[in-house]
Amino acid sequence: MKQNKIIYAYQSLENLANNDRFSCGVLWNLFQLKKRLQPHVDFFNERTDAIKAKYLPFADENGQITGEQMKQYSKEIYDLENMDKEIESEKFTVSIKEVPGLTLKMLESLEDFIDFTNE
Repeated sequence: MKQNKIIYAYQSLENLANNDRFSCGVLWNLFQLKKRLQPHVDFFNERTDAIKAKYLPFADENGQITGEQMKQYSKEIYDLENMDKEIESEKFTVSIKEVPGLTLKMLESLEDFIDFTNE
């Protein structure tokens, strides 16, 4: 699975985090999924910060990087986002009716981890 898919799924879980209308079972499954994704998100954030720090000396007074350094920076970020990651992906099934506030973008980002039904 690509690193960026993990990031999008985690962001969807973050968007759902303040929703208090889940059943205990759905809440538990979402919590467990978030815990499985957390180390991958932490790795991504640490590497992104390191890449930014590496190219900071090439930034102008407005924080913009140009030229060859921008190409290299963009490639490193792209490579990080598209890194293949192994993740335990034990899917669970949830009715979309049990997840108030779910959007199409959230469905798309979570479909690798959750089997959504319309029941």
